[in-house]
Amino acid sequence: MQGEAILTSIIEVGIGIAGFSSIVVTLTRTTITENIKITFLQIWIQSAAIIFFSAIPLLLYTTQLDPHYIYVISSFLYGLFLAYTVAFGPVRKRFKDHPILMIVLLFPVIIFANAIFFGLAWPYISILLAGVLIAFLSFYQLITNLWSSNKVA
Repeated sequence: MQGEAILTSIIEVGIGIAGFSSIVVTLTRTTITENIKITFLQIWIQSAAIIFFSAIPLLLYTTQLDPHYIYVISSFLYGLFLAYTVAFGPVRKRFKDHPILMIVLLFPVIIFANAIFFGLAWPYISILLAGVLIAFLSFYQLITNLWSSNKVA
């Protein structure tokens, strides 16, 4: 299967991001603000999505499906999730503070285009890697929010 090692690595990175963010939040002795809660929730949702949607093609690969259909099914499911989180998730609240996050609106379009027209591995993996990047940026924002709340307190 195309991208099997990459998908496995993405799962490991997703677990690492979730774990490190949990450790950082647990070890802080300050009061947790609403902004920190939203950022932490976004990290956990993003990490869970990275892990789950990286595992779907790996699980489908164990069946007798054609690799083309593996990425069609995976892309469609991930597109539904991305459309839902863009419409109703915590990232929607952060568009006002960080306009660069508007690029996230393109992700469901790219994934659905892959599901309908292409069924290729590289667009699917590219969007997963973009999700990893967003999770890293959210982790950075979590650290800076915790740092600024410690300076004030």
